Amino acid sequence: MAKNKKSGKQDQEEKGYSAFQWILFVGIIPLVFAAVIAYFVMSVSGVSFADAIKKAGGKIPFLDQMAASQEQKQKMNEYVHKIASLEKEVKKKQSKIDQLQNQLDSANSKMEDLQVENDRLNIEMENLSKQKQAANKAQMSKNVAKTYETMSPQNVAAILMKMTDEQAVSILSQLNTDQQAQVLEKLPPVTAAKYTRLLANP
Repeated sequence: MAKNKKSGKQDQEEKGYSAFQWILFVGIIPLVFAAVIAYFVMSVSGVSFADAIKKAGGKIPFLDQMAASQEQKQKMNEYVHKIASLEKEVKKKQSKIDQLQNQLDSANSKMEDLQVENDRLNIEMENLSKQKQAANKAQMSKNVAKTYETMSPQNVAAILMKMTDEQAVSILSQLNTDQQAQVLEKLPPVTAAKYTRLLANP
């Protein structure tokens, strides 16, 4: 009984080997042989074996779709990488723009401060100039008044008659009250009254 089981097992192994051998000899070896012959024929005729394989694979729908899908995926990855690179460059440029804008704002602020300071200095200079002119005018009036103090009241009155009312009153105001009285006595009554009124209400 044991012998029969053993012989059955050997028969199955022999059948298994013979089936494998049949597939090897009938299927695989002829395909390899045909591929080798095709390679030599194509090489002799000047046709690229790799290009022929690609063309043949492209005619098979499944392989063609796989190749197209792989190519699309590769292009998509390239686009994503390029977009990321461009976004990075845009951020860098924007950062530079913001930095330059800050510098420009700071420069504008400084210019405004300088303009305000310049306006203040101009106003101060204008006030000083007016004060200087007023001081010079007052000094000149004093000098003129001193000159008239040395002259006789009659001569002073004659000179004042040839001046405008404003000039005459300005000179009279620089004289002391005694000298004013002496000069007014030498003027015509109407003129003396007018000058007196102007001296009382400067």
